[in-house]
Amino acid sequence: MDSLIDHAEDVKELRSKGILLNFLGSDHEVADLFNETTRDLVPDPHAFVDVRNKIENHYNNKVKIWITEWMYSHFSTPWSTLAFIAANFVIGFAID
Repeated sequence: MDSLIDHAEDVKELRSKGILLNFLGSDHEVADLFNETTRDLVPDPHAFVDVRNKIENHYNNKVKIWITEWMYSHFSTPWSTLAFIAANFVIGFAID
């Protein structure tokens, strides 16, 4: 896990995705905990290469970014989602 967490930003990213829970307080404290705990261990730098590559590929996927931005800009509230569903419902009845 230390190869995935070096800085507070790494903790923030893992916490925002629901991979890591933070009960210590700040993300910086969690990063320090992982860095201090594994300081004397001999790391295997190739252990999480595939996981790190998958995370980077997921993060850099432009289609997912565009879809997410579209969803947040157009459906940021439950009312906009409800209005979209109602509009589709009305259009569906108008076509028949």
